Amino acid sequence: MNKKIITTIIAAALLAATISGCAGNNESSSQVESSSQVESSSQVESSSQTESSSAVESSSSSAEESQTPEKKEFEGTFKEELGGVEITKYNGTSTAVTIPSSIDGKDVVKIGNVPKDVAGVSTAEGAFYNLTFIQSVEIPNTVKTIGECAFQACQGITSITIPDSVTTIEGFAFAGCYALESITIPSSVTSIGNYTFHLCTSLKSITIPDSVESIGTDIFMACNKLTSITYKGKTYASVDEFYKAING
Repeated sequence: MNKKIITTIIAAALLAATISGCAGNNESSSQVESSSQVESSSQVESSSQTESSSAVESSSSSAEESQTPEKKEFEGTFKEELGGVEITKYNGTSTAVTIPSSIDGKDVVKIGNVPKDVAGVSTAEGAFYNLTFIQSVEIPNTVKTIGECAFQACQGITSITIPDSVTTIEGFAFAGCYALESITIPSSVTSIGNYTFHLCTSLKSITIPDSVESIGTDIFMACNKLTSITYKGKTYASVDEFYKAING
């Protein structure tokens, strides 16, 4: 017990020292800035009015040029192979999101992601990844593919309806959507990727249309409340029962 107390005291002391060090650096920085301002002020006073005016005009021009352009609500990229736009990022703040059917005159055909490299491992960050404030999403009927990780960790969404234009739902598309209680999958869908509904812990029932011929690995992993899965005319009372049926 004494060792734990001593360790805690040492850790607290190190933390305090670190904070103090940061504060010290800030104070030193403030002194340098103050000194620079005095010198700068003296130079300005000793300069001519013409030079001062030019400096102000130059400063204003630089400020205008350095302004960061406003981000678009939806970022997307036109892809020839898709025949339309893939949405890669949502920058908005709305709790009820309506995805546009077109961007710059091109149909939105995929809700996608941005490829990432984490410690040498290729991965992806979905367009709506971890946007926990979103409560509902309306997907347009131009979309054909819901891409990998597209809505991963959207923890506020409780229900979602996929339009009948969609044919493919890629892996991890709705993984970590803890509040998701219901999802409607249309008969246009033919493929559901790996771990698509991983950790959808509020999901209690789901119907997979007969049109789906390709089902990925562990699509319902850790869906602990899921007790009704309907597929090809049969209803399964558990995830394990469903896996046994489709895997043989």
